[in-house]
Amino acid sequence: MRVMLRTRVAPALLGALVVLAAGKPLGESFQIILQGATGYPRSEAFDPLDVWDAVLHNMTLLVLTGLAVAVALQAGLFNIGAAGQLRGGCAPTGQTRR
Repeated sequence: MRVMLRTRVAPALLGALVVLAAGKPLGESFQIILQGATGYPRSEAFDPLDVWDAVLHNMTLLVLTGLAVAVALQAGLFNIGAAGQLRGGCAPTGQTRR
């Protein structure tokens, strides 16, 4: 329960506080965030599958970066060069997209 509170509820509340502090409507702001992540409203240039492709592509790169950092830490190595690890994760991802 504490993990869920710390990883899901607390960031949502913090985001809501930031939106409210900026003086913007909360519901409309979260609606815009979700629409941007899912590709709605549709534009003429991209269909929803193109947008989901971009979302999944970017998410894969971030997941591989996190995995690279986790593997290094489990091996007892402290590495603050996540940018290099991101590039290392991008290489196999780029090869699978061809």
